[in-house]
Amino acid sequence: MSDCHAGGLLNVAVAGGGGAGGVITATLVYNKGYTKTFENLTAFDNCKRYRFNLSGQFSNIRLGLNSKVAIDYVAVPRSNYATTTTFKYVRICGVSDNVYDTERKGNNNPIIHINKANNLLTDITVLKESRTFRVAQDFLSKGYIEFETGVLLTADLTANIRFFDQDFVVSIIVYEEDFEASNDNLLAPPVQKEPPNKYFNNYYPNYNNT
Repeated sequence: MSDCHAGGLLNVAVAGGGGAGGVITATLVYNKGYTKTFENLTAFDNCKRYRFNLSGQFSNIRLGLNSKVAIDYVAVPRSNYATTTTFKYVRICGVSDNVYDTERKGNNNPIIHINKANNLLTDITVLKESRTFRVAQDFLSKGYIEFETGVLLTADLTANIRFFDQDFVVSIIVYEEDFEASNDNLLAPPVQKEPPNKYFNNYYPNYNNT
């Protein structure tokens, strides 16, 4: 497939860790084409990679070592292929927390949402929750964020699955964890660490000189 513009949207917010804050909305500018997953034994495609171009908005931001991405919400795109008793999933690409994929029998990007859909032609699921994943320091500065959507099959396909790109909307928050003191007064008080060999040196002050 050639590059094309579509209606899918990505909202990106940067917060926490003392870094520069900001919110941008990135449009889907590149469709990487359809792919066939390993469990699909037919000659037809059931998966698609989406790329959102950040347009250089975060090119000067290098994230800290404790940075994470939280999935705020995602709207799963419809498809033009109606099938029954199947599952549709969305993966986030390029994060550090890769997982074992039982379908592809190897490491893959983690699934951020999966739902059962009796009719993919009409199903649009909007998920609202916060799943977090660790990200590399160049997660934003590389200039784009990618997702993958696909269909888990229960029967052989008879045609390629085409997704409605304009339905795909996702919001993420990228932040750096800051390990600050808690205001929870139910926690145990902090333990004061003693200097090494404090008590030994009190009794044997000349030990290291003998």
